Amino acid sequence: MMHLPRGDSLSFKEVDKKTEQVAKVLNGAGIKEGDRVSVHLSNKPETVIILLALQAVKAIAHCVNTRLSPEEIIYQVKDCSAALFISDSLELMNEVRSITKTLEVGHIFNSENHIFMSDNDQRSFEWDDTCSIMYTSGTTGKPKGVIQSYGNHYHSATASSIHLSIINQDCWYCAVPIFHVSGFSIIVRSLVTGCSFYLAETYNQEELCTLIQQEQVTIASVVTVMLLRFHEQWNLTTIPTTFKGFLVGGGPVPKWLLQELTEKGFNLFQTYGMTETCSQVVTLSPEKAATKIGSVGLPLLHTDIKIDKLDGSGVGEILVKGPTVTKGYWGLPEVTSNAFVNGWFKTGDIGYLDQDEFLYIKDRRSDLIISGGENIYPAEIESVLLAHPNVEQVAVIGVQSTEWGQSPSACIVLSDHVLDIRSVELDLIHLCHEKLASYKHPVHFHFMESLPMTSSMKIKRHELKALLESEQS
Repeated sequence: MMHLPRGDSLSFKEVDKKTEQVAKVLNGAGIKEGDRVSVHLSNKPETVIILLALQAVKAIAHCVNTRLSPEEIIYQVKDCSAALFISDSLELMNEVRSITKTLEVGHIFNSENHIFMSDNDQRSFEWDDTCSIMYTSGTTGKPKGVIQSYGNHYHSATASSIHLSIINQDCWYCAVPIFHVSGFSIIVRSLVTGCSFYLAETYNQEELCTLIQQEQVTIASVVTVMLLRFHEQWNLTTIPTTFKGFLVGGGPVPKWLLQELTEKGFNLFQTYGMTETCSQVVTLSPEKAATKIGSVGLPLLHTDIKIDKLDGSGVGEILVKGPTVTKGYWGLPEVTSNAFVNGWFKTGDIGYLDQDEFLYIKDRRSDLIISGGENIYPAEIESVLLAHPNVEQVAVIGVQSTEWGQSPSACIVLSDHVLDIRSVELDLIHLCHEKLASYKHPVHFHFMESLPMTSSMKIKRHELKALLESEQS
């Protein structure tokens, strides 16, 4: 079931045995059905077992982003009223101890004082029972706890596995964090389909290349920046037939990267989803990548997509309905109510459907730039700038303009080998003049060593916006 670096592995039977042992420890710590338990751990086998043990005692896993500051973590622990905080950081546990009980991960796996579950434990669940709470990344403000049910996770795993033809002989490469839905969903797919997964604590492109070459993994979940690093590392002319391809989320793939990896023989499944939909709800098959350039594909099984149109062009907010959609946000009934319209979840993303019902993402509604009355979608400008071979990352932000209300400004990370930044800047100006209407041209290019990112590799646009606004003032 679970393969680990250095050749270690755990079978389903071994995982089940360890899960039952940890469940006894949780019982001994007073955890009961419905309790929220904060799990502050990275991609480790212990994390997987603890998450499964919480299901065994019918507690709710609050999956904590390990990259957050203590202040951000404490906010979430308080917000969900966690009954227990599990971590391998003694320093952090000392800070959290004043608001809830704590348990060090080493104690869990070394404990001999187990209180055994009753023999008639069935580990049965209702579809609507809450399995996990994951807080949104907070790219646009205070994070909200997304409620994810067992039904949400099961239907997501089933739909994804059917679409990607996952079978029990497959092995899924998981370097995306399991405290995010992208990683958590890989665990659930393994349980549903019987496939294995390779749990990497951190992403390493050299390791992934080796695993593919040695036919140890058959599919990998990545975001664009991971794919860029893989592309730089891969140097073989042939790809094992066992490797099905990459499931790519977290934003659009630059067209040049898509083309080059496709020419090398790799399949890229571009996908669209979010924490509120328990991972992917729309996926583009590789065979459609050439004819549906820019699309994220068709809805998965039992998922419906429609556009709440903003104007006559067919572009509008993307609405989703289906069994993978959250029932709401923890402790926020009004916010939950406002997130739905007639049973449809409002994603906050802007897009459109073509004549074949393929979905295209324009941008986040909150990222939309309105300049002189014109709507500007940052993703459109970003795709043009990413076409330059020396641009590794880019984020286009709307900055205040006394003349136009807002104007686009580009924050750019260049390749390490670039020496003449001014030459690249001139190239980018030329690209924009060639590809974009004049009102879409960035008024400034800010060259940076790195962009602020969430642990799921999404750009923290609100931090960039604050930085640019402070520079303006």
